[in-house]
Amino acid sequence: MKYTLLAFLFLLRLPVFAQSDKEGSIRDITKITLLNPGFAYEKAIGQFQSVYLQAFINASATRTDFFGETERKYYLDPAFTAQYRYYYNYTKRQEKKLRTSNNNLNYVSGLIQTFFSKIPIEDLEYTPEKRRAVNFAGAAWGIQRNYPKRFCLDLGLGLGVLFTKTTYNEFFSAEKKTINQVMPYPYLQLNIGFWLNKQQE
Repeated sequence: MKYTLLAFLFLLRLPVFAQSDKEGSIRDITKITLLNPGFAYEKAIGQFQSVYLQAFINASATRTDFFGETERKYYLDPAFTAQYRYYYNYTKRQEKKLRTSNNNLNYVSGLIQTFFSKIPIEDLEYTPEKRRAVNFAGAAWGIQRNYPKRFCLDLGLGLGVLFTKTTYNEFFSAEKKTINQVMPYPYLQLNIGFWLNKQQE
């Protein structure tokens, strides 16, 4: 958990600029997300920069093939993500006469994400005895579209590092052990839902 906090503090140290009131500034956005059910809030901290926070339910699954039989397990876990976003394509969208209001732009981001789960990481042999924090830190590219009738879509793709501490019981000896697990991991997040802000003039 301390690594998650350090990563978030690093994101906050990235250079930001005073928010501009001129045309082209992004705005604060509040959302209810349905895919990854939860609540999201994006705070503008510069003309094209924001901090994005989301609390949600993370869905995941494992599949085990054992002597011709397949066992699947599904997990629904509380999760939290924090991102620094930089929106980069305002001018191009304006030139093409595409919507830019309500942060309808593409972005690059640095992010951290934590979910609390019993899902095994990397090796199904290490089955945790209780929920623990599973952390991800990385970078992503994404698109955000908040449509006039309030439907919203947010897709992020990236790469980073997954890390956690797992306590488990050995299969044969039942001895309790704790290991640190760290591995490179892809990032894929698709959020759909509804934005709640007052309509812009």
